[in-house]
Amino acid sequence: MRGWQVSPTEIENVLLTHPCIDDAAVIGVTLPNREPNDELPCAYVVTSGGKCRDIDELEVMQYVKDRLASFKALDGGVTFVDSIPRNHNGKILRQVLRERATAEVASHTTNAKTLT
Repeated sequence: MRGWQVSPTEIENVLLTHPCIDDAAVIGVTLPNREPNDELPCAYVVTSGGKCRDIDELEVMQYVKDRLASFKALDGGVTFVDSIPRNHNGKILRQVLRERATAEVASHTTNAKTLT
């Protein structure tokens, strides 16, 4: 990611220390108007209920930024989900998340072109 070696697990471990985050997965995403090999860390986050419903993307991004090096920031964004896809052994299915991220980026690009 970004030409740096960024461990998704390292970012996930930091996210899991947040009191409102029950589960997390991090992947690299390529955004429009960027180099194809320039991936940015993107998090998929499952929050706990109750008073944690007010947590937002900026809070999660700042939480990681305060605890890790700047090149490990979640500049690819944060998406709140109901669950993280895992196989029967509990391993995160990152390919499923990459496909979802690709579809989301394509959708945003299409919507942006429609609005202009």
